[in-house]
Amino acid sequence: MLTRKFAVLGSPISHSKSPLLHNAAYAYLGLDGTYSKLQVEKGQLQDFLHEYTFDAVSITMPLKEEAYRLAASADANATATKVANTLVRRTDGWSAHNTDVLGFKEILSRTFSSHLERTVVLGAGSTAKSALLALEQMGVTEIFVMARNPDAVADLQGIFTSLKITCLAWARPLSGFSLVVSAVPTAPGIAFDSTIENLIDVTYQDSTDRLCHRLMATAPTIVEGLDLLVFQAAHQVILMRDIDASRYDEIVAVMFKALSSSN
Repeated sequence: MLTRKFAVLGSPISHSKSPLLHNAAYAYLGLDGTYSKLQVEKGQLQDFLHEYTFDAVSITMPLKEEAYRLAASADANATATKVANTLVRRTDGWSAHNTDVLGFKEILSRTFSSHLERTVVLGAGSTAKSALLALEQMGVTEIFVMARNPDAVADLQGIFTSLKITCLAWARPLSGFSLVVSAVPTAPGIAFDSTIENLIDVTYQDSTDRLCHRLMATAPTIVEGLDLLVFQAAHQVILMRDIDASRYDEIVAVMFKALSSSN
């Protein structure tokens, strides 16, 4: 019997902890298969998938919009954001999914459900789009977005027509927001005051400029990128391996245990 093959694709990829999480879940669930990480540059995804055979792949930066475009079909979250972080091979081609939206919703509902009334999102790329859709699905109607490129915010306004999105100038001091969602690798030059108490930082690579490091002294509630990685990855396992969704919390627990054991 051929071993089923899965992987995470992107660039850079060496830091990725996705193989640790997925392989831990496969072992726990008794599933055959290998999950690896492979460097794929922007513009090379379609050729790569033609050359190599995978049952499903996770997609990370900078390939999420490219993945959506090459898919034969897409779920509602991928369609709404034009972003895919998961491709599953079907008989008629690749099926695109966006489990980042689901991961954000897990974090928002578990930790920040009472702090969504005045949210600011930093960034306007693929991850920001997923965060905005999750916030919209949680009932938020007005969101502030701070991005280096105002045209990118205008694009978001065209995508999320039911949201009132207010563009903030990059590096404007932040004050009075109930939740900050940082969807950028670093955020140099951004100043906060003591009113900022809740933060989601999507990154998990070591960097002294990460917002979670800069705010640990003042923000009491911080969720880092590893949490988002786990929550969305557990949904990926269910999609990729046809696992009953009722086992989601089991898979999450196994993944967090794997992370803890690896430190």
